[in-house]
Amino acid sequence: MANSRFHEVLEFVEARSPGTLAEHYPPVPREQIDELLGACPPDVVARVPRAALEVLTWLGGSDSSVMSVFGATYTTSVAQMLDDLEFQLLANRFFRVAIDRNPEQMTQEDLYVDLSRSDGEDAPLISILEEWTGREPPLRGHTVLSKSLSRVFYDFDLRQRGFLGYLARSYRTHLDGTRWEDYSDAMTRLVERMGLPELIHIRPDVRCYSSSELSLKFEAMGVDLRTPDGYLQIWIGADNRDAFLNYAAQIRSHMPPLPILDEWRVPRPPNSPI
Repeated sequence: MANSRFHEVLEFVEARSPGTLAEHYPPVPREQIDELLGACPPDVVARVPRAALEVLTWLGGSDSSVMSVFGATYTTSVAQMLDDLEFQLLANRFFRVAIDRNPEQMTQEDLYVDLSRSDGEDAPLISILEEWTGREPPLRGHTVLSKSLSRVFYDFDLRQRGFLGYLARSYRTHLDGTRWEDYSDAMTRLVERMGLPELIHIRPDVRCYSSSELSLKFEAMGVDLRTPDGYLQIWIGADNRDAFLNYAAQIRSHMPPLPILDEWRVPRPPNSPI
């Protein structure tokens, strides 16, 4: 397990916040994992991606939101899943990895992985309402690994900066032939020129870079969902206003043009007017 891609995410958290996992996430008893999987047919268990099992194994021992790989409104508590096994598996295709605990929602909307698109290591995340009627569920734009890496880097790196914002655009390959890889390649050339190291390389569609002066996260959502449309975000974190604006300008000037799509947006970080 130490060689798995999800374990690299855990190692990053431990390096940035030593003791976080030990303090907030006790080990999940093996019998609980076995009970959860035992509620599913063997052919379903064989398709559950490794990343999903590792999320439950490493983070499913409590209801803590300190390390929320799927967002603070979701819990990966295995004990809660065992108390609600009716919704653990749907249509022998969707395996639940997180339970909705948002008190503001009228209906519960849990997160599942789509086993029909599992590659053994990872799978796309989808949302399913508690009164699901069998319709194709909405895509979330992420896989287990891409969401985990994106969320952890945001919480334990980007959010620690004094100024934080993002540049965003949609892309539509079927309309203009633009590929998310073009943006990824441009970002790679830019950070190499800047001498900015990549911290974790788990997936090509989520790239995380960080130095003492700057943090960058490149994210292309929708890559593994077999859809023609997607969404790009480039997060920038810097410790002062001038650096933030300078890096935002550099990124704007080095990204491929997409004239038919949305304008870049740089929202203001809380309490830090630009």
